Amino acid sequence: MSIHSTGNREQVQTYQEPPTVYASDGNGNQQNNHYDVFPPPSPSGSGQQAIHTLRIVLLLLAIVCLGSLGAVPLATNFLPTNFVNPAATPTPVAVRPTPTPLPTMPGGECTATPQNMNYASTAPTPAPGKGKKVAPTPTPTPMLPSEWLNSGHTQQDFGNVQACAASFVATYETIDANDFRTLEASTAMFSSGAKLRFYGRLPGSKADNRMDPLWRAVIQKQNLKQTAQVTVPSLLSARYSDKHLYVWMLVSYHLSIERNGQTLGLDSQRTVLLVDMVTQAGGSGTGWQVSGWGDGDVAFAVPNPV
Repeated sequence: MSIHSTGNREQVQTYQEPPTVYASDGNGNQQNNHYDVFPPPSPSGSGQQAIHTLRIVLLLLAIVCLGSLGAVPLATNFLPTNFVNPAATPTPVAVRPTPTPLPTMPGGECTATPQNMNYASTAPTPAPGKGKKVAPTPTPTPMLPSEWLNSGHTQQDFGNVQACAASFVATYETIDANDFRTLEASTAMFSSGAKLRFYGRLPGSKADNRMDPLWRAVIQKQNLKQTAQVTVPSLLSARYSDKHLYVWMLVSYHLSIERNGQTLGLDSQRTVLLVDMVTQAGGSGTGWQVSGWGDGDVAFAVPNPV
């Protein structure tokens, strides 16, 4: 306790001891005790362990991340390709339609020879009473083109080509409305391609009018009968290609037409394309097939298929 004098008054100040604070061990205030109430708790053992565990986890994560960068190239050695490198969406490719194969028909062969052909005379017939008929002068054999000779064909082959061209025209132009077999008789000389065109078996092609039912009905109603006389064919052109000789022959002919009891005559020309082949009649000689024909004296293009 201390006593202070202030003027006429004395102020008595009482000294108070600080409250006794007991530590955790039960002892009272100590000389150097500076805690106000209780000392802060020291870090527990479980908290320190959690911090230590967190550090280990972070270290492991860092190791895993660094290791994964080097493992990507190695993954291709033991993982499926589509797992490591997912396949990209394929670009659609336009599918081209498969062309329809062309139909086939067996080809025939012309068997005509100069010996069995009866060519019409081109010499004028004298008027009655003016003298005797004069036998036609045989057509001289033309000079054959170099392609003909270079292909290995002979002069005899040329005579057979003439006979085949003439035989085709005579057969093709012979019509009997009462016998439809005459309309298809010439097909025995056709190549495979010529048959396909005649019967309209090729895509986009039209059959020959001899196969048209309406046309057949018309000629039946007219009672049509038609025959042809042919002269000796002449050579228009010859070409050797793809191991075949293509020959264009010009055939002049005279038609005798009987329709509804009336008869008339008509002169015309037709170009016939023939192609050589190994004869089917036996031996190793040359045979011929008709591949195409057209009106007039024009050497048209080789059709496809031949």
